[in-house]
Amino acid sequence: MNKTKRNIIIGVIVFIGVIFGYHKLVYSKNAKIINEKREEHKNMSVDLAKAEQVAKSLPNVQKRYEILVKQWDKAKEMLPSTKEIPSLLEAITRVGMKAGVKFVLFEPQSIRTPKGQILYSELPIKLSISGGFHQIGLFLSSIGNLPRIIDVSNLTMKISGTTVAANFVATTYILK
Repeated sequence: MNKTKRNIIIGVIVFIGVIFGYHKLVYSKNAKIINEKREEHKNMSVDLAKAEQVAKSLPNVQKRYEILVKQWDKAKEMLPSTKEIPSLLEAITRVGMKAGVKFVLFEPQSIRTPKGQILYSELPIKLSISGGFHQIGLFLSSIGNLPRIIDVSNLTMKISGTTVAANFVATTYILK
């Protein structure tokens, strides 16, 4: 074999060795890192897409939140706190006077909490009123139209000539 062929063969072997060494020492390590980074990029792209969807829905979520806050405020108006009870009792009295009924008994009972209830308590008020049939109807309708929730139960009526006596329990609910 001549010297030129031997140098070419040695050169090719050295070249293949350099390529093999480069592949083993540099490229394969970097290829592993590149694959890991590609997978990480893919996962981050998925997370980014989810975050963008959430960001796009934020105005709708804020609108729903505002609606819920308004509904909660309205519910709080309908369910007085214990410090608002005197004004509620005054409102019932004003409605009765406006309807033209005479109060015979106005007796707030003690506040009670129904079994298993954690959101509200009840305040029953025993009422006896007298007046004309239409006056009593107007009074009951008027307390039903107050901004607070008032439930009328155990209603009994006795008619004596043109006067009607009504006995009932008006229960209002108190937000805890």
